[in-house]
Amino acid sequence: MIRHSFASLTLIALVATCASAQEWATKMFSEREHDFGAVARGAETIHRFEFENKYLEDIHIAGVRASCGCTTPSVSKDTLKTWEKGAIVAKFNTDRFMGRKQATLTVTIDKPFYAEVQLNVTGYIRPDVVINPGMVNFGDVNQSSGASQKVQVSYAGRNDWTINDVRSVNEHFQVELGDAVRTGNKVTYDMLVHLKPNAPSGFFKDSLTIVTNDARNARLSLPISGKIASALTIAPAALSFGEVSMGDSAVKKVIVQSKEPFVVLQVDCGQNTGLTAPLQGLGVPQKVHVVPMTFEPLRQGDLQQQVVITTNVGSSNLLVTANVR
Repeated sequence: MIRHSFASLTLIALVATCASAQEWATKMFSEREHDFGAVARGAETIHRFEFENKYLEDIHIAGVRASCGCTTPSVSKDTLKTWEKGAIVAKFNTDRFMGRKQATLTVTIDKPFYAEVQLNVTGYIRPDVVINPGMVNFGDVNQSSGASQKVQVSYAGRNDWTINDVRSVNEHFQVELGDAVRTGNKVTYDMLVHLKPNAPSGFFKDSLTIVTNDARNARLSLPISGKIASALTIAPAALSFGEVSMGDSAVKKVIVQSKEPFVVLQVDCGQNTGLTAPLQGLGVPQKVHVVPMTFEPLRQGDLQQQVVITTNVGSSNLLVTANVR
């Protein structure tokens, strides 16, 4: 009851001091403006406005509306408890609109108090460029297998329009750009987008930047996403040594498996953690390896350490915890 009252008083104080600006609600958003830049017609263009409940009271999003049909908003999670996160998802409707567009998204909060937060999106949907498909989605990919997808970029306008480069800050993508096919005032490029076999496991969402010789709008963004399933399974998923006294040592075993025979190349336990994992016997290819881990505490307190197990078919992380008395 005291905790609940304190939270209510906290929000009441905020509403009382800045009721007109509704600052307590806007503080939950990490950003409130986004520029999509220049995008091709039909490109799947989405932005997530992340927000976090910083208060003790539950927050409820009653709805969100857009000032322009060029953007369709949605709410990823409408009720957030303390420190929970959600997002307002803004989808730029590049298949139905063209030219410079902007929209204001009004987010309505009805609990614990009424408030409205406005988010702004803008962008230029090029009527002369079409990318098919509008997003490179690799879907589910097994680690170390890699993947490729074909994309076609079409331009209608000047016959001398050229793609000069395709860039990405993500080193795990590689693009093969074919020669331009020019027919009248139409220019078409085929490009092959590769996901490299050494890409780490987990979900990824990034983009490719297509650089052209168009002086007014030289760059185009192409979203790219997918999920890489780890080639390894580790049991237990999190390893706990429990309570360990100074001067003692404890040994636990970790089972690492894969569908194909593999060898363990390295077990990185971090520096000055008291954790060690010898590699003896782990260099013979087999589908299951038992990795013994020893903990000899160096200091009192809680240990929380990410251990990276690297093999010739990929790597995986293991969270190791302990309490040293």
